[in-house]
Amino acid sequence: MFAGIDVGHVIDQGVVHDDVVEVDSTGASWVRINLRLDQWDTPDPAWFAAYDQVIDAYVARGIEVYALINDEAVSSNLDHNSDAWIAQYVQNATAIVDHFKNRVRTFEIINEPNDWAGGTSARFTPHAFAKILQDTYLAVKHDAGHDADRCLQVSLVSG
Repeated sequence: MFAGIDVGHVIDQGVVHDDVVEVDSTGASWVRINLRLDQWDTPDPAWFAAYDQVIDAYVARGIEVYALINDEAVSSNLDHNSDAWIAQYVQNATAIVDHFKNRVRTFEIINEPNDWAGGTSARFTPHAFAKILQDTYLAVKHDAGHDADRCLQVSLVSG
């Protein structure tokens, strides 16, 4: 069976939602988890420890994790279309992929980039979105010798 469940965000105010048993009871073979910064400013050791707890619990039950790295992976008031915001996103996304690469093999780079997110225009211009995809791809899979690291040859998707 290849059915999955989008469990969304699994940490609120630093508190982990423990829904692993419930998800496992459905027979789902994978879960989609939104890797939000929540109360942290960057993906630091405490942030990684919180998400390690969640991801390890799913992996221990044989449930594959599909990770969403959305704009919530950056804590910044900068314009999402600015080079500075994009650089922060790429830096955080690269750190996240590098940390989880041995347990998560599929990462979604930005969900619904044309979503208005409560405003009157898309969160990203087509140019900025293309730059995010290109820069993230190169940083994760090519730059700094990553092209020689088979573990970093994960699937990067978007939608």
